[in-house]
Amino acid sequence: MTDVPWWLIWTILILALIIVLVVCAVRLVKGFIRVVVSFTDLLEKSAILDGVEATRELDRPLVAVLDDLAVIREKYDLRMTRRANKKRSRAEARLVRAKMITTVDVTQRKWPHAW
Repeated sequence: MTDVPWWLIWTILILALIIVLVVCAVRLVKGFIRVVVSFTDLLEKSAILDGVEATRELDRPLVAVLDDLAVIREKYDLRMTRRANKKRSRAEARLVRAKMITTVDVTQRKWPHAW
């Protein structure tokens, strides 16, 4: 059996190491490029959102803790009043519809002549 020269073993190991390093480097570069592309997409979207937010007027302050208690109570009462009014109007509309469905005026109805 012949002995394999030591320089051949080291050459194969070094070539394998270089191949592994090149593959890892290529994967890292591709990942970095993907991250950069995603980041630029995010920057474009955030720029659009910044433009929208700058033109929009906020209904309420960003920090409600800094508002006066009377102002908060007034906004809460106004919201609850609007909610109650909506609820009442929906209930009235349901009652009107239910009455319309359940009561049939025979004189207003067109009956077939065969009956």
